[in-house]
Amino acid sequence: MPTPSSRTGGLQVATPLLDPYQFFAAVTPSDTTVLVGVRALYIGSIAGGTDLVLTDQAGVDTTFTAVAGSVLKVSPSKVKAATTASDIVALS
Repeated sequence: MPTPSSRTGGLQVATPLLDPYQFFAAVTPSDTTVLVGVRALYIGSIAGGTDLVLTDQAGVDTTFTAVAGSVLKVSPSKVKAATTASDIVALS
């Protein structure tokens, strides 16, 4: 099995555990904005509260308790307006 530093055909073989996030975007909680391609969310602050209300790909809303400085490895379709955590960054 190739290691992360192995080369095959001139291309580096990537492993999912070592692949860094390549794109980042600030998230403003909204009931209408649809997120595409998000692999995780960085939670920057909980000064306004600890709730993170997310809609999954099936349209189901779930409330998470946010921890400042954490990365939540989820792929939500929406970060709802009821979210009280702030400084949220989408990672993909």
